[in-house]
Amino acid sequence: MKAVDADIETKLSIVSRGEWKAKEPRAKSRLPHPVELVLVRDEFIAPCNAPDECIQSVRKVQEAHLRNPYGLDIDANFLIAGDGRVYEGRGWDVVVDEVHRGLVVSFVGRYDVILPSQSQIDAFNLLIREGIKRGEISPYYKLLAFGQLHLKGYPGKRLFEFIKSWDHWADETTQQLPFK
Repeated sequence: MKAVDADIETKLSIVSRGEWKAKEPRAKSRLPHPVELVLVRDEFIAPCNAPDECIQSVRKVQEAHLRNPYGLDIDANFLIAGDGRVYEGRGWDVVVDEVHRGLVVSFVGRYDVILPSQSQIDAFNLLIREGIKRGEISPYYKLLAFGQLHLKGYPGKRLFEFIKSWDHWADETTQQLPFK
């Protein structure tokens, strides 16, 4: 499976922070472009399918991240929900990962046993393609699981095994990557 599939016929749909009624961030730092790392994770929340349900799920994710005393905002630049839409987290220009300065893309749902839907995979591919086209993501980016760098169980085991087959996959850890 290629991470960026040229055969996708659908259009990228990004739901803005205003559309999903995001809370204001506590702080933000500028993310330099083009990013060289794309970090994939998932969320500890049930998958959603309908737009209204997915908006509520993304809001719950932000609320959970803000309950953390160190949480500045939602911990993803973009979230991909089961309705096939991409939800703007911190967006293209705001840092999530202060250490490595990568773009964090999170799949809404927990993927230990199941995989994200095909519409979620397609949305990921479209997002990456758009990021490269806009100069936000280097065409030579490395794709990693968030847990490779932060010793957390992100993403779930099934999703982790799946993304290892995608183009740009980098089997690296924190010790092998430069700190920014």
